[in-house]
Amino acid sequence: PRDFARALGIWGIYTPAGITIAMVITPGIAAWAGWRGVWLTNTALITGFLLLFLWRTSGRHWPHKPAPLPALSWRGVGINLARPGPWLLGALFGCYTIQFFALMSWLPSYLTDALGFEPGPAALLTALVIGTNVVGNLLGAALLHRGWPRWLLQFVTLLTTSLCGAGVFAADVSDGVKILLAFMFNLAGGLLPAATLAAAAVHAPSREQVAAVNGTIVQGANLGSLTGAPALAWLITQFGGWHASAALMFIAGAAGCILVAMVWQIERRALQANCGTA
Repeated sequence: PRDFARALGIWGIYTPAGITIAMVITPGIAAWAGWRGVWLTNTALITGFLLLFLWRTSGRHWPHKPAPLPALSWRGVGINLARPGPWLLGALFGCYTIQFFALMSWLPSYLTDALGFEPGPAALLTALVIGTNVVGNLLGAALLHRGWPRWLLQFVTLLTTSLCGAGVFAADVSDGVKILLAFMFNLAGGLLPAATLAAAAVHAPSREQVAAVNGTIVQGANLGSLTGAPALAWLITQFGGWHASAALMFIAGAAGCILVAMVWQIERRALQANCGTA
């Protein structure tokens, strides 16, 4: 239990780490073996890690693994879905991933179209920017382990990503500052996944339902991942320029901050109720 926040912080790096590695190695594989070769390589990597996972988690290598939890009933699923906390946390995570995927999906195009980068250097710079998010995830896990409140990390993330995300596409900001803001966006953005995923244990009615709550939270993140890039594309098209991205960054950030306050209120009432019972 004492390593829960750290473990979730490490687990949360899978998205930025995977995107970074893919952006670095995919062009070389595609040039050598084409796009089919890219997908075959990906399949080989997944299969290799699956076999490694099965081997390392076998009884021989993990003799003291905890006993399996009892199966979650449909009634338990209903209890989980009736609680507001998991839904609010999922929506909160979605607000962040809207910002993240809107910026990261369009950053290579912006670097080439607006800042004059060649496609290769633009892809490499984008990979480095996204890789900074890995550092932020690990930093968030470390701060949680040291007792920093989740709501503070979430609020700092959304405030920073809103300001930096708007600044990256702003017309009156120099190119060097824009790149620096992109790095700051991802470094601060890494704080939120660890803080939000760690809340699953707090909002689950029982230990058996932590995974179900975690799934609800991650689905909110997935929804934001799906909508972020097309939402930014629509704004750019409708309002005639990259500067329109500021509206998406501020709207998503403001909504996320409101959700942070709502989750904090739920947790505070639950804590007061527990203290009163005790």
